[in-house]
Amino acid sequence: MSIIKRARNHKGVGHPKNCDIVTYKYATALEALIGYLKLEGKEERIELIMEKILGGNLC
Repeated sequence: MSIIKRARNHKGVGHPKNCDIVTYKYATALEALIGYLKLEGKEERIELIMEKILGGNLC
C-alpha cells in the first residue's frame, strides 16, 4: 500500500488531455505497483492482478 500511495503523484497537477486527474493518479500507482512486483520477482502476483483487471486468463 505504501508503494501505491507514494506513486500517486500527490504534487502533480498536470495530466493528459484525454484523462481526468484521478484516473491518471490511479494509473500511475498501478504502474508503480507492477514495476515494484517485477523487481521483487513476484510474477505470479502480477498475473493475479492483471487477471483481476482484465477479467480473464492471460495465457
